[in-house]
Amino acid sequence: MVQKVVQNIEFATGIPGEFYTNLHQRTVGKIINSTTESLNVIGVAVKQKTSSVDDEVAVDGTGALAGLLGMPKVVYRNTLDPVTFVSNGQQVEVLKAGYVVVNLPAAANIGDWVYYSDTTGVLETQAPGAVPSSGHSRLPGGTVQIKTVTEAGVGIIYFDLAGDATDPSSA
Repeated sequence: MVQKVVQNIEFATGIPGEFYTNLHQRTVGKIINSTTESLNVIGVAVKQKTSSVDDEVAVDGTGALAGLLGMPKVVYRNTLDPVTFVSNGQQVEVLKAGYVVVNLPAAANIGDWVYYSDTTGVLETQAPGAVPSSGHSRLPGGTVQIKTVTEAGVGIIYFDLAGDATDPSSA
């Protein structure tokens, strides 16, 4: 009998919308209420809703950037069926700073800057100094961290809505 050893070359990174490490992390509870509910995908950028109370955020909001829609395990679901978006009216955690696992749309190198779509909240990366896609804004302090991403998929970023671009692990 011949035994075969299979090596796991690539370890799992994490679940999008969760912190990668407990270093320097900030969150705030909000209510999600986007005009288009299907945009409420974990890991996208959300903005304050200017037309309502302070506690509401929306992917397609018109206010200031509130953070990233995160903490997928706190989202209540009636069934165990998978969902691709968070229903409006749900209480959610909005991530304001930290090392976060996210979905990236393309390959990215450590140090690349992170941007978000002003209308859909979807993230993108560009090399430092490169021009982002039209309709995208810089995620304050947003950079790809920990590992290079070789294709679209899960990656790790660091960001801080206070605008601090330093790496907190080196402080």
